[in-house]
Amino acid sequence: MSSVTITPVLPVSNTVEVSQTVSPVTLTITERVTQHTVVVSPQNITNYYGGSGEVTAALIGVPAGANDLGIGFGNIISDNIPIKDAFIELEAAVENNDADISNNATNISTNTSDISALETTVNGLSTGSLTQDLDPTETQLFFTDPGTFTAGTPVETVLRQLLIHFQPPTITGMTAQGIPATTIEHGATDTITQATWVVTNGSNIDAAVTGTITYNDPVGSDTQSYTGIVATNTPYVLNKNVTFTVDGGSTPGATGTAKTQTNTYYLRISGFQDTQGTVINPSVDYMTVQYRTFVLTSPTAISAGAVTNNIGTALIAGAQQGTAGATIEHEGLHPSSLRQTTLSYPDTTNYWYAVMPQCHWDDVTAITTNQGFDGFDITGTEVNCGSFVYTNPEGVDVTMQVIRGSSIGQIQSGKYIKFS
Repeated sequence: MSSVTITPVLPVSNTVEVSQTVSPVTLTITERVTQHTVVVSPQNITNYYGGSGEVTAALIGVPAGANDLGIGFGNIISDNIPIKDAFIELEAAVENNDADISNNATNISTNTSDISALETTVNGLSTGSLTQDLDPTETQLFFTDPGTFTAGTPVETVLRQLLIHFQPPTITGMTAQGIPATTIEHGATDTITQATWVVTNGSNIDAAVTGTITYNDPVGSDTQSYTGIVATNTPYVLNKNVTFTVDGGSTPGATGTAKTQTNTYYLRISGFQDTQGTVINPSVDYMTVQYRTFVLTSPTAISAGAVTNNIGTALIAGAQQGTAGATIEHEGLHPSSLRQTTLSYPDTTNYWYAVMPQCHWDDVTAITTNQGFDGFDITGTEVNCGSFVYTNPEGVDVTMQVIRGSSIGQIQSGKYIKFS
């Protein structure tokens, strides 16, 4: 750093001269002043400190001439305060932090002890709060029939049950392939070639549990079961020969016997469980067996109670062949023969006939037609020709009742006849 040498030179003393005259008074004062002389060496000087405190201000970080620290501090030092006050606030904060650190150290020690104790509890947990009764309804996940998990149920089991709830496994659409999907006539024989069904969410079915396919014959003794069925093994080959009949003992169709065999013949798949052990609903294909009935017209007259097996069979055969203008208005399977059909025949055909299983005739309480006006009751005008044994197209016998009425003047062609 450059050095400056200042050499003072003492000035000459000031000299005052006074002269006076007596009269008039005249005072003359003469002052001689000799100025101070300062010799500076070297003559070129750099001012490092500034005339207005610029260097000091720069070191503190405030503008020159400022009397406080300005603004822009954080949460400890206030804005616009002197350096001394700033140090006081900083000291107070440090002292407070020391107290907080001391308290935290105590808390950490306490928490460490608590964590250690909790870890011991969790490691030894077997029947604590996590394994008490768990009610899935409290999760508001809309279980249809949740029940309550028993004490000790693992959380994994609960979660798996939740999965099964939202992706429930089902087995539906069981179908007996190879036989008619519609109603089957009494005495029919056929072969169930295979069974098919539909599996949904198969991954949630317990693969270790197999099922059973059951064919049920309510009339004969042909019921059969197929075990060890894997849920996904569809179609499953059966090649099962079957015979379908209506339960009627030795006289099917006779008075007092079954009118139809509904939802008793079936092919059912069952026995599966989901991965939590809940039984999956079975799937069933039901088969309905019914009798054949006829409504026909014919020129043949059968007297009351006069029908025989041969006459009754000939009546149906003649109508099927159209002999002498005979027609069949209805020939098919029906659960009770309580039905309505429109007759169509030439004017030369004199009679209408209803030929139905005798057990169906038991339920008929009225015969009506729309000849003349709707709902015209002709009950009591019919002729009961009696019953006969009819051998149906399946080669089995059915006891049939024969009812005759007049087609001239009673039911014109195009009018209906109704049994109810």
